[in-house]
Amino acid sequence: MKYKLGILLLISVLLLTSCNSTVCMLNDANIQTEEVAPSTEESPTYEQLSSENERLKKLLDDNGIYNFDTLERHPIDIELEKVLSDPVILGDTLKVRATLQTYAKKWEEEMNKYVVLLTEKLDDDKLKWLIESQTNWKESKNADDELYVQCYVQQIGEGSLIKDVMASKNYRDYRARALYLEETYNIIKTENQ
Repeated sequence: MKYKLGILLLISVLLLTSCNSTVCMLNDANIQTEEVAPSTEESPTYEQLSSENERLKKLLDDNGIYNFDTLERHPIDIELEKVLSDPVILGDTLKVRATLQTYAKKWEEEMNKYVVLLTEKLDDDKLKWLIESQTNWKESKNADDELYVQCYVQQIGEGSLIKDVMASKNYRDYRARALYLEETYNIIKTENQ
């Protein structure tokens, strides 16, 4: 049973970490469609679209925002994947939980690194926004965690599995926030160059 839970937890973590963006799923309820009248304008050619696409990729690459050619995953994700591929760890839910908690801390450190870097780059007005944003994020995360636990307990019941689920949630939350702050820093860094 522990082995099956470990595998399920690993699959959920790997699915979440395989995305290179902070948002990995679409909510069908938020997708809106509308009727569009046929255009009388001539559509751009494949060559025009390719040329514009290459121009935008080069602009982003040159500014250090994202390198589309390498599509590198974050080293923390790669390291976690290697650790969780060990059958000794994967077969023990306590070890999987401890591993996720360790890597959630690494993402928290990464998040804090970008808070410091942003603090050094921002003027006083924007610094207030950063502090407010970070405070609001922490408060929202705490409230979300409590709601998550309460809903889980209501649906599944109490037990030690909630600790495993929360370890995975914390990993995802800190990862998303760290990547968001890194992206924000990269934007500001390129504006100040």
